[in-house]
Order: sequence, then C-alpha cells, then structure tokens
Amino acid sequence: MEKDKKNISIDAKDIDDKILHPLINFNSLKGGKYTLYLDGEIGGKIDGEIRIIGGILDKFQTYNNLVAFANTIPALITFSSPGFNDNGYKIKEGVVEYSVDKNILRFKSIKIVGESSTIIGAGTINLKTKVSKIPVVGYILLGDNRSMAIGLSISGNLKNPKVETHAIKSMVELPFTILERLLKAPSNLLKRDRK
Repeated sequence: MEKDKKNISIDAKDIDDKILHPLINFNSLKGGKYTLYLDGEIGGKIDGEIRIIGGILDKFQTYNNLVAFANTIPALITFSSPGFNDNGYKIKEGVVEYSVDKNILRFKSIKIVGESSTIIGAGTINLKTKVSKIPVVGYILLGDNRSMAIGLSISGNLKNPKVETHAIKSMVELPFTILERLLKAPSNLLKRDRK
C-alpha cells in the first residue's frame, strides 16, 4: 500500500474477507480469497479491480430480490440448487472492475462465476443517493450441456432494489458473445434431438 497527500495505491493479494471489507466498504462477501488493486487520487477518481476465489455473497438485498424473482419463474427453479439459495450465492471465481469518482461508483464490468449461475454486468451507483441502475445478465445452468440466459435490470434504492426482465428488443444491447451463444442455442438443441 502506498499513500501520499494526493494519491493512494493498494496491491493486496490473497487476502481474506475480514481484511477486504474495510478496504471496499462492503461486507456481504464471506469466506474466499481476494486480490484487490486500487489506484487513484484521494478525493478524485480511483480505479480498482477485485478478483474473487471462492466464498459466498451473503445478506445482500439485490441478491435476495433476485432469488425471490427467480423463484417466481418455473423455468428458473434451479436457483434453489445448493449454489444459489437462502444461504447466499456460492462463488467459484469472479472479477469486478470499477471506478469511483466523487459520489459515483461505476462498475466497468462484473463477472462472477458461481455454482449454479454466472452473473455478468455493468452499471453505476450514486453513493450519495444510494440509487442503482445495474443491468445484469445471468446464465443459469440447467444441467449438462443445457443453459439459459436471462437479461435482468436491477434498479432503485440499494436497500430494496427492483429486479425486472429485459424486453426482447433489449437483448440486442447485450454483448456480442452472449448474443452469439443465444443464436447458437437452437442448432445445439436440434443436434441433441438427433442423438
């Protein structure tokens, strides 16, 4: 860690959650190992990256609302698997790239691979008003060689965020690799039926 009157730089590798929490002011990550890179101007723009190995995302209202939403859709009932339930979201690995500039926290990219789903997203949070607008794409694994992608928007107050599905026209806005995967899905289903 380096710090002077104007700048701060942190390069912390393989730290546990108890060391991470005060550094990022977020305590819903439990267990696991973390690598934190942070560099920028004190009181100005700071860029950072968090790498996650293992652990659980726990007691995070956005997650709780996502689980409640998923449990209302029969096709997504696999959210009740051991990797995604009331005990938290079990994480295999993840990377979160972000920047903080005054009161705006900007998630440049979020990719968290869990036991039962992968969450990919980007967005912003106004730390002063605590209102978020984070689009998230969740991959929910349905079993061997079967998967489904859903597009979600999470918005509103961080204490009680609202989870909504994307309209079909919004799917065009998803990253190219995700669209490619969606477009290949019908041909993969046909191949499976021929076997």
